[in-house]
Amino acid sequence: MNSVRPASYLRQPTWAQWLPESNFTVIHNGKLVDLGLEHFRSMSEIYDIVPQLDHYVHLVDILGQISRLEEALEVIQTMPCRANALIYKTLLRSCKAHRNITLAEDMAKRGLELDPSDPAFYILLANLYEDSGRGDLVERTLKLMREKQLRKNPSQSWVEIQNKVHLFVSGERSHPQTNEIYEKIESFEAEFKNHGYLRRGMRTSDSYHHGEKLAVAFGLLNTPSKAPIHIIKNSSICRDCHGFIKFVTHMVDREIIVREGSRLHSFRKGECSCGG
Repeated sequence: MNSVRPASYLRQPTWAQWLPESNFTVIHNGKLVDLGLEHFRSMSEIYDIVPQLDHYVHLVDILGQISRLEEALEVIQTMPCRANALIYKTLLRSCKAHRNITLAEDMAKRGLELDPSDPAFYILLANLYEDSGRGDLVERTLKLMREKQLRKNPSQSWVEIQNKVHLFVSGERSHPQTNEIYEKIESFEAEFKNHGYLRRGMRTSDSYHHGEKLAVAFGLLNTPSKAPIHIIKNSSICRDCHGFIKFVTHMVDREIIVREGSRLHSFRKGECSCGG
């Protein structure tokens, strides 16, 4: 885990020291916002280092996390480098966290102009609408996403954790937490076998590691206990995965919400809102 560098280290900066993964990540994690702004200013004023786009992305993130959204927007509008989709997505995440729909829509529009194939803009916006009780806008956004044919795979599942969108497809093994995710699924399958679940013949080898199962396991590994898990799919949930999630919520005190198009499945205590 990163820790704050001693003052003696900061007095002798190198280019690597100013990379976002070092000082600015430490500042963000430690909530040392004022120190972060001071570091950013000192790059050019003291050390004659020209901030790069990555530094502005982290500055926007720092400001956005403490709800200084207008200041973050001003950074984007006045910075000397050309904005990329990531910086708009970064501010969109903060807008989602602070429920600023107007600015979020603007950031999504600008980001999609630069990267129209990135589904994260639609997912973050849809989740913001859902958090704000705007189900009509959720359906409109996801419908637009489908119309844009943002589905390189017949079945994809997205889960949002800490304002970041993670994509899973069937058999996904490129994720950094792949081993933990698969171990989590295996542990549940073992428990299900003890409860007679596997003897019902619902599981097939094809559905064993469907994207929604991977998304559920990832969500359980990376969210606080009892926090709900929100998953969005671009296709219908299969019978086996539906049963899998029901049994997960029977064994773990969690609500798991899966949206497939305009249909919403709310899994809780071994039951689903659809009655299936």
